[in-house]
Amino acid sequence: SEISCTDIAYETGFGDQSYFIKQFKKWMGITPAKYRKSCRA
Repeated sequence: SEISCTDIAYETGFGDQSYFIKQFKKWMGITPAKYRKSCRA
């Protein structure tokens, strides 16, 4: 997806992008950017 991480954070109910990134990494083990990159490979 070309949606920004900020937009994804707000659309999923997070008011803060940095908190979203921390939680995503906690759940998935990698950052959203690395996850996105791995999906494109």
